[in-house]
Amino acid sequence: RMYDKIINAPLRFPSFMSAEAKSLLTGLLQRKVGDRLGSGPTDGEEIKSHPFFAGLDWDQVYRKELLSWLRKVLLRLGSIDTSNFDLEFTGEKPVDSVVTTTMSETQRTKAQFSGFTYNADSELEK
Repeated sequence: RMYDKIINAPLRFPSFMSAEAKSLLTGLLQRKVGDRLGSGPTDGEEIKSHPFFAGLDWDQVYRKELLSWLRKVLLRLGSIDTSNFDLEFTGEKPVDSVVTTTMSETQRTKAQFSGFTYNADSELEK
């Protein structure tokens, strides 16, 4: 049923989505590869020139000079912001984990192979 929808069902978008966003997604999600936005002779330029990206300076994107809206929000809120975590977890009292061994992961791994030896054939003898 799910695969049938992927193959045959028309795309549906939420009402709040802009016409440009719907057009972009419709173009990118064409079922025939040759019909997809960006699959033509101009390649990615077709996507970059889509109205959804109007006003976007692709040179700034390339130089990584643009901050995403999410990054701007996170920078404003600071490093102790927990608003994106469920209250189920942020409301719990912190509990320290008790370490039962002083052995490192490497030491524990080596201990599992205690007494095991292996001598590979020399490459020169082959």
